[in-house]
Amino acid sequence: MNNIILVAETGSDIPKDIAEEMGIFLVPMHVTMGSDTFDDGTFPIEKIYEYYDDTNNIPKTSGSSPEDFIRVFDEIHRLYPDKQILHLAYSAVTTCSYQSALIAAEDRDYIMSFDTKQVSIGQAAIVIQTAIYLKANPNVTMEELVEEVRNLRDSCQM
Repeated sequence: MNNIILVAETGSDIPKDIAEEMGIFLVPMHVTMGSDTFDDGTFPIEKIYEYYDDTNNIPKTSGSSPEDFIRVFDEIHRLYPDKQILHLAYSAVTTCSYQSALIAAEDRDYIMSFDTKQVSIGQAAIVIQTAIYLKANPNVTMEELVEEVRNLRDSCQM
């Protein structure tokens, strides 16, 4: 078993069952409809269409907060205190999530964040390929894994 756990945002659109199967932890992004804000992935997608049909407004989205990351990072560390965490971030130019993860990782030397420069399925492709690589190379170091992710990111076009 490897010593690195992967984290991504729900905006990667990795289905929960695939994330669980591959050992990927997901940090919620958020969707606001009117005065109600929901964690991404916690409601049926039809709710977005219903909201638009009812209000003629498009829901607003927001990135993960430092508190969202702290909750996930701390839970991982509680469950796996000897493991490192590699956060493969939703594109930093599109949301605050990457910066939130950096804030949450302060004073936690077992966490590294890496900007995939991708959103949605582009981020998912990098995260899933990284999980596959990690499974095939259980003794990989964080530095070696980050180099692999860099290669994946540089070859991903979306």
